[in-house]
Amino acid sequence: MLMRIILPMTEAIVYLLTKSPWNKGFPKILESIASKGVKLHVLCNSKEEAIQLDNLIWTFEQLAFVPHALDTDPYPEQQPIIISEKPIALNAADTMVIVGEILPETFETFKKVVFVANDTDPTYKAFIKSRLNNPKFSATKIFKQTDTGWAAVTTI
Repeated sequence: MLMRIILPMTEAIVYLLTKSPWNKGFPKILESIASKGVKLHVLCNSKEEAIQLDNLIWTFEQLAFVPHALDTDPYPEQQPIIISEKPIALNAADTMVIVGEILPETFETFKKVVFVANDTDPTYKAFIKSRLNNPKFSATKIFKQTDTGWAAVTTI
């Protein structure tokens, strides 16, 4: 008797910012996802980019608090959001958020991969489109920012 092992596949989620600049919209998306109890691993291109993103999240709104840490900070396993240039979820995150034009081979160890793009950035949107063709993605959800929130759309 042959047994077939079915591995869980990764869902891709794309957020297209149309009403907010990336430096305001991206932290709000992290805040929204993390507020649902989802642990996130934010993957950056470099350590310098991770530090810049860490600073952005601390300062994007005066009254906002988005709990997060760099992977080098104390107790990363206790943080709801880890920012790193390494694709390893030190906080047992099941969702990876991609910053930049990277998609590590280990992405399939996450249940979800999130991309956030300005709707006016054709280069990054082309990068996302090229990655969504990966057969290891089980499904793709695309959301476009509207005046009242987010609307599901079918194309980037």
